[in-house]
Amino acid sequence: MTPQTKKMMMNVATGALVLGVIAGGYFAFVGKKMDTTTSGATVSTPGIAQTIAISTDISRTKTELSELKKAVAASVEVFTSTEFRSLQDFTVQVYEEPVGRDNPFMITDWKTKMKDEEAAASRRSSSGASSVTPSTPEVVVPKSTQENKTVTPPSI
Repeated sequence: MTPQTKKMMMNVATGALVLGVIAGGYFAFVGKKMDTTTSGATVSTPGIAQTIAISTDISRTKTELSELKKAVAASVEVFTSTEFRSLQDFTVQVYEEPVGRDNPFMITDWKTKMKDEEAAASRRSSSGASSVTPSTPEVVVPKSTQENKTVTPPSI
């Protein structure tokens, strides 16, 4: 035999061996799956259980989506109702205060304005009865500013 013939026979034998391994693997793994369902009329028990489980999941998901759709419609309906549209705004304006006051315990401007408004309202409601004056607390000025003096803030 010539070396060229010998090399060709080795290539053919290697190719046949590779094809045999592929065919054997195919029949070992895929061929068994085909044998379990030989006819369309016979179905395995695990297949039925799996189909029922999937069917139940699909039904439950469909029901949940239907309920979600109803809930979204109901929430949109709340915002379009006349009761919601007739709500009134009861916000209170918050006045700006300067940052970094010298005495944080001193009455602020907005509190002074509010007390003035309350006093005016109470005077109007009492219609000439005795006027009510709010009491003003005493404020102690720190020693670094003055000598332990007690200062009364201006009356409101």
